[in-house]
Amino acid sequence: MTCSSHRLTEDERLRWVRDGYLIIREALSPQDVAQYTRAVDELYEQNVGPGESADPKKGMSWRNLFEHNDLFIKLVDHPGAFGLVLDLLGSYIQCTVTQAIVRPVDPEYRGYIHPDGGEALEKIRVSESSLQLQVKVMYFLTDLLEPNMGNFVVFPGSHLRPWPKERLPAGSDTPGAAQLCGAAGDAVIFPHALWHGPGKNLSGKVRKTLVYRYNQLFMRPWDYEEVSPEVLAKCTPRQRRLLGDMGAPWRPGAYYRRPTPAEQEALMEGTSA
Repeated sequence: MTCSSHRLTEDERLRWVRDGYLIIREALSPQDVAQYTRAVDELYEQNVGPGESADPKKGMSWRNLFEHNDLFIKLVDHPGAFGLVLDLLGSYIQCTVTQAIVRPVDPEYRGYIHPDGGEALEKIRVSESSLQLQVKVMYFLTDLLEPNMGNFVVFPGSHLRPWPKERLPAGSDTPGAAQLCGAAGDAVIFPHALWHGPGKNLSGKVRKTLVYRYNQLFMRPWDYEEVSPEVLAKCTPRQRRLLGDMGAPWRPGAYYRRPTPAEQEALMEGTSA
């Protein structure tokens, strides 16, 4: 399978540089949305506890999804977004975070804004011509057609500015904040430096999303130290590489200089076995 027919256009590149994010319409098919929604619902039922029923006022943040359902392995190089990941990061990458999020109904919750990576990354911003250090893809499994539905909130252009120390709410009344609207199956891709966060949910329905984070190989994974052999056995060669398997025991420099650029690019682009 090739990586994607959707590659970064010149217009998208300019919008990325200006705004710091891109919305990908119909990144997932309706069939994909149905499958992944069922998978998230299964995790949600586990999260509420034995004998309980799913509570729209109770949220969930479940990480390291590869260990829970084979469907989540397939999403790591899904053609709906993976081509853009490659165009923004290059070929020497690893998927280091997978997360299923359920945002509950809570009229009092104002949300919060943050960059990713904590103090290790919040002061680091890349130039407009640089490959990214890290990007996230957030897939919407719920229609978010109006504001205040637990929408993903961003500050367009904030990836170019220092992160302020005060905690910023993600409300529609926060100057510079934009609530992103879209349909189930849409996705948003953004870098670590973009100010972002969850907004309030007044819709009466929970908001469900999946988040996959990719970064340069030399950066440490967040969710795992090593992916289990059981998961790797179910992966294609490209998926194994994306989960940190270099095909040989670790040695100094393994994540910097091997494999060769030609080998890595062929594997990521889907032109090698």
